[in-house]
Amino acid sequence: MKRIGLSAASVLIMAILMFPFYWMFMTSIKQPAEVASSPPILITRHPTLQAYWSVLTVGYMARYLRNSSIIAFSTMAATIVLGVLASYGLTRFRIRGLEIFLLILLVSQLLPDVSLVLPLFILFSRVKLLDRFVSVVLANVMQQLPFVILILRPYFQKIPRGLEEAARIDGCSRMGTLLRITLPIALPGVITASILTFLFSWGEFVFALTFLSRNEMQPVTIGIYNAIGQYGIRYDRLMASSMIAILPVVLIFIFFQRYVRWGLAVGGLKD
Repeated sequence: MKRIGLSAASVLIMAILMFPFYWMFMTSIKQPAEVASSPPILITRHPTLQAYWSVLTVGYMARYLRNSSIIAFSTMAATIVLGVLASYGLTRFRIRGLEIFLLILLVSQLLPDVSLVLPLFILFSRVKLLDRFVSVVLANVMQQLPFVILILRPYFQKIPRGLEEAARIDGCSRMGTLLRITLPIALPGVITASILTFLFSWGEFVFALTFLSRNEMQPVTIGIYNAIGQYGIRYDRLMASSMIAILPVVLIFIFFQRYVRWGLAVGGLKD
């Protein structure tokens, strides 16, 4: 009876969590008349993909997806390179005040995006970086780099230094040892950090809304926000845009969930 009760509770919780996604998908394939019907229609009788066609052609959704891809991949590449070098340095060199430095990294994760927008906006306006992808990329890197360091550091700590010392004796440089010996062993952690960095950058909203005012440079999150019109909302198109926006996230979690679970578990272990 206990097992049956836990299973029933799990199914109920899953249904509650998944219902918004079901409603979003069902609304995206409804006819406009069915969207505004009362009482609401749970299962459409005449499904259509017209809303998807509209947002991908007339609604500039393809352009928004391209911009989000540029921002997310650039942020991921820069953050992983800096995070790998910083994590390796924190585990291989003696640094005074290391505990305080790690505490600062941990506390920085508690700062909301809104608290960083104004100083970054002033800084980017003075160096002429507004309305450029690099402004959002730099802001995302600054925000996500501490998280990546905290995730990767336990991986490098678990790698025996004897492997690196043997490579150094054979004539390999320190950078060569990192690239050929240490990094391949820590690859699961790097994959986990890359996935999470990409997902966080893909769904970022505040920095893009503040630093990018030109429509042709805005990402998919701002595109969905712009779909909310002043005099009316086409809910079928809005839900279709949302479904397209979450599709990369869903696919990444489906194919890489093993790395995400394992990476967070190892990255969260105490030294």
